[in-house]
Amino acid sequence: MSIVVSELLLTGIVNETSAAYVAGGFQVLRSFYKDAPKLLDAFTTGKGIVWGAHDKDLFEGTERMFKLGYMANLVSSWIPALDNRNVEQALKKGGLKVADIGCGYGVSTILMAKAYPNSKFYGYDNHAESIESARNKAKEDGLDEDRIIFNIASFTNFPLITNDDYDLVTFFDCLHDMEDPQ
Repeated sequence: MSIVVSELLLTGIVNETSAAYVAGGFQVLRSFYKDAPKLLDAFTTGKGIVWGAHDKDLFEGTERMFKLGYMANLVSSWIPALDNRNVEQALKKGGLKVADIGCGYGVSTILMAKAYPNSKFYGYDNHAESIESARNKAKEDGLDEDRIIFNIASFTNFPLITNDDYDLVTFFDCLHDMEDPQ
């Protein structure tokens, strides 16, 4: 590989705005080393490890790892791809209630709330520290509770709102961590 290509690749890997940025993945791996005693116990007892019991590097690294993908694709590609753009049009028109289950630090929820100001967004996660971080980030971005609300809840007990339904329910990079995905 030429020096120029190597430098460009290396620059992308360490640039937090690059699609090649991988530091979040390394931070996730670091959390596994820190959690080694818990992982050993989980394999020995078969009890597993609840998400909130992991080292904070797992939560922070996960956000860093997936954030750029959300920023590059969620509003520009993924939502427009739903039902031949009908979901996107309905979100723009407004009045929709969107539940973002397993929202973590709230990146996906906040991006949607900013892009579709006429709809209401509810972010749910069972990890209290992640919800607190999401609330703080929403405030920093000027989003108040008339547009976005974050609450602690697991996917089996998230609260229903008016009419017991949501117009759109999202799960981003979390279903595989849920205690009973079926």
